[in-house]
Amino acid sequence: MTHRLGIDKGHRQPGSPTGLCDADRVFRMLELLGGLSLVTDIGTGSPLEESLKRCLVAGRLAKIIGCPDSEVSDVVYTALLQHLGCTAYAHEVARVWGDDIVTTRAMFLSSSGELADIWRVWVPEAASVTGRSKVRVLATTVVTARRTHAEGPPATCEVASGASRALGLPEPVQVGLSHMFAMWNGKGLPSTAGEAIPLTARIMQVAFTAVMFALHANTEVAVAEVRRRAGTQLDPSIAELLIQRADELLTDLDQIDAYQAVLDAEPTPYARWSSLS
Repeated sequence: MTHRLGIDKGHRQPGSPTGLCDADRVFRMLELLGGLSLVTDIGTGSPLEESLKRCLVAGRLAKIIGCPDSEVSDVVYTALLQHLGCTAYAHEVARVWGDDIVTTRAMFLSSSGELADIWRVWVPEAASVTGRSKVRVLATTVVTARRTHAEGPPATCEVASGASRALGLPEPVQVGLSHMFAMWNGKGLPSTAGEAIPLTARIMQVAFTAVMFALHANTEVAVAEVRRRAGTQLDPSIAELLIQRADELLTDLDQIDAYQAVLDAEPTPYARWSSLS
């Protein structure tokens, strides 16, 4: 079986629901991947629809920045697929912590790159979800951190980037996913810094932080976290844009139909996926 990615000019068969499929077994790519994102949410311990909402906020940011439609589309797919490879290192994480799903979520919440967050966020979160003492969590972290840091992020990026390539998504999506752990200050993986980090990744990272903490706590906490990470983990100009327009970007996340909102926000022409025997 071969797979082909095509472009839909926006035309639909009469009576076709949202253009999902037709007699040639052609599917709108975002509809397929939007459903897949719910699986990645489950696999990473995230609230259902977090990936869709991150994707929506990232697309909104790209539009506010003034990106052309093709770049907005690249940002949408990059943000939606951010966690596609997060189970690549799940076996190793589970071997250390017993439950890779709940500890992956704790890792996300402490992903600022600041050492202080290891004790402030990671240790209590991991202790709570694993039932281990804080001292034991800290000791295990010290012993395993170097290997986890060296092997986990590259594996995650490789799977996500490779999957986007196999799906035929544009190169900016592939490159953005390979830089999901890059940091503005150059201390992430890869060590690319500042504006050398692909724009798709920089927008995704701000949306990731904002949406994660908006759903974990509230908009006020999300804004505070974006502000705290600006200039170290996050692009400061994109972070400031999120801070200034947080009400517009974040406050409706609990009320919307995230799946439909993402579909409505995708610029045309739509990417299509076809399966041909």
